Amino acid sequence: MLQHHIRRAVDFLHPDNKEIKANLESEKDIDEKINCLSEYYQEALYKIEVDLNKMKTDPNMACYAVIEEFRDQVVVRGREVQKEWRKFIRRQKAEIWPDVYQKQAQFEKVQRALAALNSF
Repeated sequence: MLQHHIRRAVDFLHPDNKEIKANLESEKDIDEKINCLSEYYQEALYKIEVDLNKMKTDPNMACYAVIEEFRDQVVVRGREVQKEWRKFIRRQKAEIWPDVYQKQAQFEKVQRALAALNSF
C-alpha cells in the first residue's frame, strides 16, 4: 500500500535522469558530488513525507464515505420507504384493521355506489 506512494516520490532518482547526471558530472570535487546527492536525497525525503502526510487523511475520507453511504441508505431512502408504507397502509387500512375501519369502508362503498348512480 505504501510502495506506490514512495515510488512516485523517488521516481526522479532513477539512473537515467539527465539533470542528476549533468549536475554530478559538473561537480569535480567528490565532496561536492556528495553534497549534490545529499540534496537529491533530502528532496526525496521531503516528497515521501508530503505523500505520507496526504495518506493520513485517506482513512478519514474512507470513514466519511461509509457514513455518508449509511446515511443515504437509512435516512434518505428510509424516508421514502416510510412514505410508501404509509401510502400502502392508508389504502389497505380496512383490510388490515377491519374492526376499526369497517364502518368507514362501508360508508365509502355506499358513496361510490351513489356517485355511480348519479352519473347516469
